[in-house]
Amino acid sequence: MFGLQKKVLQLLLVCCSILSVAKAEKKEKGVKINTPRQTTVLQSDWLFSKKDSVSWTAVTIPHSWNTTDVMDDTPGYYRGIGWYKRKLAISDTKNKKTFLYFDGANQETTLFVNGKTVGVHAGGYTRFSFDITSFIHKGQNDVVVKVDNSFNQNIAPLSADFTFFGGIYRNVYLISTSDVHADMNDHAASGIYITTPAVSAAAASTQVRAGFVNESPTDRFVKLETVIYNPAGKKVAERQSGETIKTGAKIVFDQLLPEIKQPLLWSTDQPNLYKVVCRLYDGKNNTLLDEVTHNIGYRWYSFSADSGFYLNGKSLKLIGASRHQDYKDLGNALPGWMHERDVQLIKSMGGNFLRVAHYPQDPVVLETCDKLGILTSVEIPVVNRITLNDTFAVNCAAMQVEMIRQNFNHPSVVIWAYMNEIFLKPPFDDSTINKRKYDSCVAVLARNLEALTRKEDPTRYTMMSNHGDLKRYDTTGLTAIPMIIGWNLYSGWYGGKMEDFGKFLDNHHSKFPTKPVLVTEYGADADERIHSFATQRFDKSVEYAVQFHKVYLDAIQKRPFVAGGFVWNLADFNSETRGESTPHINSKGLLNWERKPKDSYVYYEANLVKQPVIRIASRSWQLRAGKADSLHPQTATQPVEVYSNLDSVQLLLNGKTLGVQPVANHVATWQVPFVDGVNILTATAVNKTAAPDVLTIHFNLVPRSVAQTFKPLNIWLGMANYFIDTTINAVWVPDQPYQKGGWGYIAKQDTVAYKLNHTYHNSNNVAGTDNDPLYQTNAKGIAAYKIDVPDGKYTVTMLVADNGNKPEPKVESSGAKDDSKLGLFVNDVMIAESTLSLRSLLPPGVLSKTITVVTKNGEGITINSDEPEGLSSLSALQVKRAER
Repeated sequence: MFGLQKKVLQLLLVCCSILSVAKAEKKEKGVKINTPRQTTVLQSDWLFSKKDSVSWTAVTIPHSWNTTDVMDDTPGYYRGIGWYKRKLAISDTKNKKTFLYFDGANQETTLFVNGKTVGVHAGGYTRFSFDITSFIHKGQNDVVVKVDNSFNQNIAPLSADFTFFGGIYRNVYLISTSDVHADMNDHAASGIYITTPAVSAAAASTQVRAGFVNESPTDRFVKLETVIYNPAGKKVAERQSGETIKTGAKIVFDQLLPEIKQPLLWSTDQPNLYKVVCRLYDGKNNTLLDEVTHNIGYRWYSFSADSGFYLNGKSLKLIGASRHQDYKDLGNALPGWMHERDVQLIKSMGGNFLRVAHYPQDPVVLETCDKLGILTSVEIPVVNRITLNDTFAVNCAAMQVEMIRQNFNHPSVVIWAYMNEIFLKPPFDDSTINKRKYDSCVAVLARNLEALTRKEDPTRYTMMSNHGDLKRYDTTGLTAIPMIIGWNLYSGWYGGKMEDFGKFLDNHHSKFPTKPVLVTEYGADADERIHSFATQRFDKSVEYAVQFHKVYLDAIQKRPFVAGGFVWNLADFNSETRGESTPHINSKGLLNWERKPKDSYVYYEANLVKQPVIRIASRSWQLRAGKADSLHPQTATQPVEVYSNLDSVQLLLNGKTLGVQPVANHVATWQVPFVDGVNILTATAVNKTAAPDVLTIHFNLVPRSVAQTFKPLNIWLGMANYFIDTTINAVWVPDQPYQKGGWGYIAKQDTVAYKLNHTYHNSNNVAGTDNDPLYQTNAKGIAAYKIDVPDGKYTVTMLVADNGNKPEPKVESSGAKDDSKLGLFVNDVMIAESTLSLRSLLPPGVLSKTITVVTKNGEGITINSDEPEGLSSLSALQVKRAER
C-alpha cells in the first residue's frame, strides 16, 4: 500500500484513550441504557516499600521512588525492586470479568492477587492489563505489585541519555465488564480498530474492526451497533451486525459504515473530532453487554522526498519538539494535567508536531494532540545499542505491537518508529570482528521490526532516527529499511560548525533522493543563568542556543525536501549520569525543567505563531550587571533583542523611547543604556494592534574605577560570560585586564595575548553546590589579580576551581588578617611573604574561602601565587566591604 514518494495515505485515526468508556447511564431514543462496564481509578490507599517489603509508606499513584536520588551528589540512583500493595473491595463477581489495567510501570512488573501470581509484564513504557477474575472473591482482596527497574539486558532501553525512573508512575484502573465484552487481552488495546478506505473533502468512508469475546458458559447471539456522531453531536452514520459467539471464543466484526458527505476534516488548524460508539447487545433480550467510545478525525496525508509533508492535500512544514515525561521533584510520575500542559505549550509556540520520544507516553498525551491538532510520531525505546539474543528481540517486538495497537486510533499519529541512534554506543570497537556481527544483528532486528510494523498498521509511515554518522548507517543498510529517515544533528554543538547542518541535509538529499527526511533532533544546551555577548560553542549561554536555533530553523524552512524538524527537547529533562553546568539535567529544552520558557521558545513563537507577537528576549536575565560606559559612567550599554513577527517594533526604557527598529528574521536589536537599579523595558507595535511586552530588569552598575567608587564585586575569573547567582541574588561579571584605579587580571609573562574563556575546563558535577559553572572554570594563565579598592576593611571570598591538584595562592595588601581561626598567622603590615594555603584551609567538599583584609596607603588588594600555574586554583572572586 505504501510508496516511498507521494503516496497518499487515507485513514481515520482515533484519539481518546482506549479506556474511554460510556457513562454509567445514557439516554438514546428515549430508552434508558445501563452499561455494565465500570472503570475505577486506583489512586489512593497504596502502601510502598523499597527492596525488602517490610517497612511500608503510604503513597498515591502515580508514584516513582527516584524523585530525589537522581539529583543528589552521590553518583547513581536506585535501580532495583519496589513493592506496592493495597486492599481491593469487590462487591459482585457474578457474570462479570475483572481486570487490573496499568498505564505504565517501569520496567518489569509482577502482579500478585491473594498470594497468587497473576502475571508478569516486561517493558516500562507501554500499557498492560491482567485478568484477575479467577483470583478474586467477593469482599476484601489483597493486591501486591512488584516493580523492578534494574538493568536487564533483555529489556530496552539498555542505555540512554535519560533516567530510567522506577515505580508505578502512571494510573492504575480496576475495570469490570460483563462476561461478553470487547477483547481486553489484546495487548491492553481496546479491541476496536478504525481506518478509512477513502477520505476526501467530498466524502469519507469508515471501516471498523471490533473484537469481542464470550466468556459466559453458553453460546451467545450478539448484535454490534456502531454509530458515528459529528463534532456537533449529530448522528451521521450507523451500522448494525449480528453474530453468534461460541463460549470461550472471540469474534471480529468487520463493518463498513455509510459514507459521510463533506466531512469536517481534521487538521492542525481545525482538529475536528467525530465520535464513534460501539455498543454490543444481547441478540435475544437487547441488553447492553459492552460499550466502547472513541473520538476520530478524518484526514489524509503523505510524505514526499522532494517536497516534504502534505496534510489534506496541502503542503505543511512540520515544526515541533521531542518530549521527555519527567518534572522537577516528581520524576516521571506526573498527573494528567501536566502532560496536557506540555502539549499545549507546543501549540502555544506555534508548533504542529510532537515526537513522542524515546518511548510511548501517558495516554493523555496523544489524546491532547488529537484535540489540539498536533501531529505525532511514537517510538519504542530501542536506544544506543541492542542485546544479541532472542529474548531481547522478542521483547522489542512485543513493545512495538503494544505501542501500535494501544494507539492505533489516534488522528495525531502519522509515524511509528523503533530505533534511535542505534550505533551511537555499540558494545564493540569498530575494529573487531564482533562489530560486523553486531551490525548485522542490528540490521536483522530493524528489518523484523519494520516488517512487523507494516503488518500491524499498513496505513502509517515508519521511521528510524540516526545520529549524524551517515556513512555508518548507509553501509550497514539501515538507511534502506524505514520509509522515512530521521537525523539527529548537532553540528555546531557536539562538533563542527552550525553551517555544516545545511550541508549535511543537502548531502542526504543527493545521496537518498527518493527517501523522505525529517530532522528528528537538534539543539544546544542553554543554562538560564549563563549569558554572553560574544557566544561560542559549548558556552552554555542562552544567547548561543538562540543563535543555534536561528541557523537550524532557517535551514529547515528553506529546504522543501526537508519535511520538518523537531527540537531536542521541549523541556529540560533528567539524565542522572550527566555532569555539565546543570548536573543530572540535559538543558537543551526550549523550557526549563519547571516548564518556564527560555529565549529559544520565545524565538519560535515569533517565527511560528500567526497572531502578532512581540517578546523581549533574555527574559530569564532580569537580574543584570555590567561595567559602566567610559563616556557615560552613569549607564552601562548592553544589547537587547526583541522577537517579533511584525515589520518593526519600538522599545522604551523607563518610559522613554529608544527608537523604532526594523525586524529582520524575526529579531530587532537595540543598544540599551541601563542605569543602576530598576529598568523597565517596554516593546510596542508600530501602527498595528498587538499587546506590548514589558520586562523589569534590576541592574547592578559596576564602576570602572573602584578606587573612586567602590561597590561589591563578583568576578568570574578568566571568563567572558555572565552568571546569575540566585543564592546571593547577584551576577558574576566577566573578567577583564587590570587598569590602574580599577580591577582585573595580570596575565603571566609567558602567556601570549591572554584571552578570556567562553567554555569550561571540565563538566564534572561539583558536590556541595548548585552553582557548578562557577567551579568548572579556572584562572589558568593569570599570574595575579589586582583590585584598587580605597583604604578600608574588606572581605575577600575566593572560589576554588575543580582542578584536582591546585597551586596555593596568596593574598597581599598593605594589611590583612585571617578570620578563619585555623592557625594561619598573617602579618597586618606586610603579608607578601605569607601564604594562604587553600589545601590546608579547605577540607574536602569546601568550595570557597573567605578572609578579611585591611588596605592602607592606597595599595589596594593583590592576589598572586609563586606557583608556575599562577591562580589556576581559583575560579571566581568576590570582594565587598567588611562589616564594622
